[in-house]
Formats: sequence, C-alpha cells, structure tokens
Amino acid sequence: MKDIIKITATKIVFSLIGVSIFLSSCSSKAARFEPSPAIDITRQDIERRPTAFPPLSECERQTDWGKELFIAHAFARELDLYRAITFYKRAWLLIPRAETARLYEIEFCIIESYWFGKKYCEAIQFFESSYLAGVQGDFPSFRELLILLYECYSELGECDKADKILQLIEKKECNLSLAIRLSDALRIGDLGLAESLAIDTKYANTIYSFGDSIRREWKSPRRAQIYNAVLPGLGYWYVGQKKSAATSFVINALFIGASYYFFESGNWPMGLITASLETGWYFGGINGAGLEAKEYNESFYNHTGRAMMTSLDLFPILMLETSF
Repeated sequence: MKDIIKITATKIVFSLIGVSIFLSSCSSKAARFEPSPAIDITRQDIERRPTAFPPLSECERQTDWGKELFIAHAFARELDLYRAITFYKRAWLLIPRAETARLYEIEFCIIESYWFGKKYCEAIQFFESSYLAGVQGDFPSFRELLILLYECYSELGECDKADKILQLIEKKECNLSLAIRLSDALRIGDLGLAESLAIDTKYANTIYSFGDSIRREWKSPRRAQIYNAVLPGLGYWYVGQKKSAATSFVINALFIGASYYFFESGNWPMGLITASLETGWYFGGINGAGLEAKEYNESFYNHTGRAMMTSLDLFPILMLETSF
C-alpha cells in the first residue's frame, strides 16, 4: 500500500512539474497582445473630402494626358484602385514635364492610390523616384502627402524616415503630430503611452474612459491557463466560453474515466492509449484557454477601440482633409 502511495505521489509531483513547464512555455505566446483596430475605407470617405487640385480645364481635357487623368480620377473616387493607378500612370507618361502642377497632382494621386490599397512598398518606391520627392510646402496636398509617407514608412519598418516625417509634421501642425502619435500608440495597444500623450488635451477624457473599460474587461491568459489546469473547462468558463467549457470538462472526464476503467480491468494497452489521448486533451485545453483569453482581449479592444478612434478621428484616413 505504501508503495502504491509513493508511486501515486511521484506521478502527481511529475504531473505538476509538467504542467508548470507547459504553462511557462505557452504562456508567453498566449499573453502576447496583438490588437489591430482598423476601419475600412469607403466611397463615402473619399466623396466627403474635396480635391485640393483645380478641375481640369476644357483645353486640358482635350489633351491625351488630360483624358487619362479625368478617367483616373473617376476610378479613384469609386475606389477602383487598380484601374485608377493604370490610368494615372498613363497620364504620367503622356504629360509634358513642363506641366509641373499637374505632374505633381498625378504623382500624388498614384501614391495615394497605392496607400489606399495598402501597397506601402509600391507607394514609397514610386515616391522616391518621382518629381514629388523634391516638393515644398506650397504643394496643395503637402499635409496629406506627409501623412501618407509617415504611414508607409512606419508600415515598412523604416523608423528613421518615419521619425523625420513626423518631425516635419510637428513643425507645421502640432495637433496633427499628436493625433498621429496617439493613433500609433492605440493601434499597438500601448494604453499607458496613449494616456500620457493625452494629458491636458481634448482627447483625455475619451481615452481615459477607454483605458478603464479595457482594464475592467481584461482576461488574464495566464489565469485562464491555471484555471484550466486545475479543472478542465474552468479556464474557458472564465473567458466566457461556456459551451467550450462544458465540452472540455466532459471530454476530459470521459477520457479520465476510460483510462481508470481500463487500468483497473488490467487492460494496460487501452489504458495507455486513452491516457495518452487525455494528456493531449488536457494540455491542449490549457493552451486553448490562454489563447481564448488573448482573442477575447484583442476582440474587445479592436471593437471598442475602433469606435473610440473613429469618434476622435484618430485613423489616418480620417486625418486627411482632401483626397483625389
């Protein structure tokens, strides 16, 4: 009897060690918070923003490049970006280089089309080889160009170039610079930074309220894993996944019961098979509970954050004053 107790105690100890090792290995993955609040660009977003450029004159519309530009604008405002870029590039190839203002307009529209299509690399490649790269602050869409370039460089991980663009924005428009910094912080889930940036600004109350709601609703992935290790299904219940909790509990109970039955009956091969299957379900459930907590946090953050950022115009698309 003592030998049996010793063996059982040893199994329990090793099981606890195994659970601890497993929790340590998978908790970092489950705890990694990766929010992505975003909004979809719509035709209404384009249509409600006026163009910064004068309409084509009758003489310009009679030229080959003018016809291509007119068609490109129509496609762009319908968000048919592939066709828009094609016609903008045809206009760019046809327009005389002496038509500086229209040349800059075409190049800006190409960059903006790539940006709307999230083709950040293509946008930067075109900009850096374009005449627009030397444009000054008197360009009608200079403010919008800086927003697009900052976003593109940031998305491509070219932090030095993005910082230089942001410094230029800050010199010209401090409020826009603050909005961009807040947008960056909120989109990566850095609430502490967002709240510190918002101090004594018009954004403060809304962002503080948002932070409080996130902290109230936060589900700890590590706690979900521990709960599920103690009682299979409890971690899912903690996250609010009641059906998954019941399923996890029943499946683990059935496999544990089957393993016990086979071992008691002396059917060791079937006992080992069911025990190995139960091990997979048990540890899989622990990891799954942590991932469910992570997904819950991200889903709540994205949904609530999208509404909050939209109300404060903290998405780059909402910062644009003009468009095509």
